[in-house]
Amino acid sequence: MKILRSKIFIGLCLLFLALPFFINFLSCLPAPFESWKQPSNWTTFWGQYLSGFAAFAMLFVAWRTLLTTKDANRPYIVVDIVDRGYSRVFIRCRNLGHTIATNIKITLDNTFIEKIRIAKVKESVESINSTTPFVLEPNGEKVWEIFLIPGTQLDSFHNVWGENAKYPFKGEYILKQDWKENEKIFKGNILKCSVSYNDEYSEHIEIDYNNILDGITTDEKLSNGFFSIVMSLSHIQNELRAIKSAISAEQDKNTLKN
Repeated sequence: MKILRSKIFIGLCLLFLALPFFINFLSCLPAPFESWKQPSNWTTFWGQYLSGFAAFAMLFVAWRTLLTTKDANRPYIVVDIVDRGYSRVFIRCRNLGHTIATNIKITLDNTFIEKIRIAKVKESVESINSTTPFVLEPNGEKVWEIFLIPGTQLDSFHNVWGENAKYPFKGEYILKQDWKENEKIFKGNILKCSVSYNDEYSEHIEIDYNNILDGITTDEKLSNGFFSIVMSLSHIQNELRAIKSAISAEQDKNTLKN
């Protein structure tokens, strides 16, 4: 698009410069116009014509500079899906621009929302549509937790195993199998999103769970790593206690028999 605009501008400039030569050629032909017969009048015309061309060129450059500056300094909103650790999935809204973004409004596709089976997940996603228009500073972000990813990380965190395991989510305990079905829905569908801001910009975004981003900072990763180690050690300690208790009970039985 920029190349096309540049070619059009260059073409107009060439046409603007070529027009006087064409008029000069016509002046060589017999004509009743006195101005063509008087060199001083023709020189005056050239001066006025070139002055007009210079003014037009300066106005165009100023206009393009203004548009470029505005585009460079505008806010720019993106919406994506991220894993913030401990298998917790969030939808994240960020301002990647250089100026503040105001009156931000996000609208998610209701067709996708209707496919969600877990009531708390559906409620969490719907809450994004009902969020009051908000403001984001440059590099600012806003997140909404929408669901959990079933797996060994949650198993380790909650010390549970098997398909009958339940994980707490916003005040409810939900079966691991239900979380697996929920993840299949998100993997098999694209969540379409529209976002408007500053009363003049709008973006249409596709949120693909298969391209989930890592939303954990380096400090959070270190903190989560240490916490996971502590949880694992605590779990091992509990297992050792259970084994120790079983051995002690067996020894007590043997003592009583003897």
